[in-house]
Amino acid sequence: MGSMTMLATLAVRRSPSSIRRSLPGSRRTRCRPARSERWFAATRRRARTPSSGRFPAKFTVPSHWHSNDVAVVMTQGAMVIEAEGAPARTIEQGGYFFLPGQMRYVAKCALPCTFLAWGEKPFDIHYSDPKDDPRLKNAGR
Repeated sequence: MGSMTMLATLAVRRSPSSIRRSLPGSRRTRCRPARSERWFAATRRRARTPSSGRFPAKFTVPSHWHSNDVAVVMTQGAMVIEAEGAPARTIEQGGYFFLPGQMRYVAKCALPCTFLAWGEKPFDIHYSDPKDDPRLKNAGR
């Protein structure tokens, strides 16, 4: 099928109302979002607690866990995740990883790294050994 035929076929498959909405001068110039856009918007609404993090070079977060599932995208650098009972995994810039709630792991960045994290509930962190919790160390000052 030639490219012109393909374009004509795609144009015919659109409903007349969506074509009318996309015409200049019509009341609504924006078409309905594609299925993938609607899915992304719904996912973004469910994952209401995005957060970002930045670790300096040679930084280690001691063994810890989160109450809920966390999805993470590395935006700069690389992070090594050492989950209990599993081999270490390196997540490079642009990489995605999923942390199930209650999973205990150690996170390390050899060079400065930044990331974005999403979860169903507000971000929390629980250290396996309370002595490792910097919030408690700082509270004692």
